[in-house]
Amino acid sequence: MVSKQKIRQKLAQADFTDAYGNQFDIELQMTNEHNVAQRSKYYHALMVNHMLTAGEEYQALKATYFIFLCPASFTDADQAITHYEMVSRQGNHLNDGTHTLILNASGNWAGVSDEGRKVGIKIGERRGKKAGIKEGCKEGRKQGTDEAIIKLIPDLVALTNDCQAVINILMKKMDLSQAQAESYYQRAMEKEERG
Repeated sequence: MVSKQKIRQKLAQADFTDAYGNQFDIELQMTNEHNVAQRSKYYHALMVNHMLTAGEEYQALKATYFIFLCPASFTDADQAITHYEMVSRQGNHLNDGTHTLILNASGNWAGVSDEGRKVGIKIGERRGKKAGIKEGCKEGRKQGTDEAIIKLIPDLVALTNDCQAVINILMKKMDLSQAQAESYYQRAMEKEERG
């Protein structure tokens, strides 16, 4: 049995690589620690640190995406999704492939796709669930964990477009066997089909 603390840690952060070699690091950030920029810089450095071998061209570096999922705005922006890239003071894009996205569940969701809104709703639900966990019973916690995993899978599929990558993420981040991860994946896809 996986401990509640380990489940929270695993659900709070996911990192993976898509079929094109682009790297993603997604973190659920429930409290404002006033270090979004520094954390972003640190995690981008970790992601690119192992991409090249000696003598390899810098053009071989792939894009990196650091994504914060937040219940409220941790910056001055009030948009639901804020996308940061390296831009000069004159407004010229460096196009270095470094992307930091902040999804603010309490932000303005006008113009955001349905998939993006679903993620925002899940962030808000996560915040509400945190307060209710103390009152939940053991069976309720397990059911909530199962539901969270099943709800997360379609978003991972949308990001990666790769069934096996999603199963590998579940195995790695949730300490699941391949059979368990495949079972979660199957249940999530069946739930998506039913709507």
